[in-house]
Amino acid sequence: QPVKGTPAPRGPPSSAVPPPPAPEAGGKMMPLRQGSYQLSSPFGPRWGEQHQGQDLSAPLGTQIYAVVGGTVRESGPASGFGNWIIIDFDHGQKSNVYGHMRAGDLKVRKGDTVTAGQQIAAVGNEGQSTGPHLHFEVHKGGLNGKRVNPVTWLRERGVSI
Repeated sequence: QPVKGTPAPRGPPSSAVPPPPAPEAGGKMMPLRQGSYQLSSPFGPRWGEQHQGQDLSAPLGTQIYAVVGGTVRESGPASGFGNWIIIDFDHGQKSNVYGHMRAGDLKVRKGDTVTAGQQIAAVGNEGQSTGPHLHFEVHKGGLNGKRVNPVTWLRERGVSI
């Protein structure tokens, strides 16, 4: 109990890790905290092939958050990605793919239920990667469905890029 006339204990110092960002419109959000990343390689043609997602460059260890709530379909090793996480949502009709994380930084497992804004991993540089970044994909029609431009998909849902 504080002694009368002494200030009450204060909260954590301002250098403490801030709480996870709150989801925006429709319960969706960016997978990385605003100001912590730069949009790098976009969805579309790249090196003679179709790049199926949006890359967000960020320092190693930057926290990655679930864009929407859903069920973790996969969490672990994946060809090309080093490690990935797939989250199914909208009754399995859509999927988000997150790639290039280190195995020790995966915070969720197959079968887990996640909420938008929950930390699921940290930025890595695993697999076929040219530097630390998050590779993020959106699939309509489930994991094997049509891949769509993640930036356009997020903006259409009111999420600030």
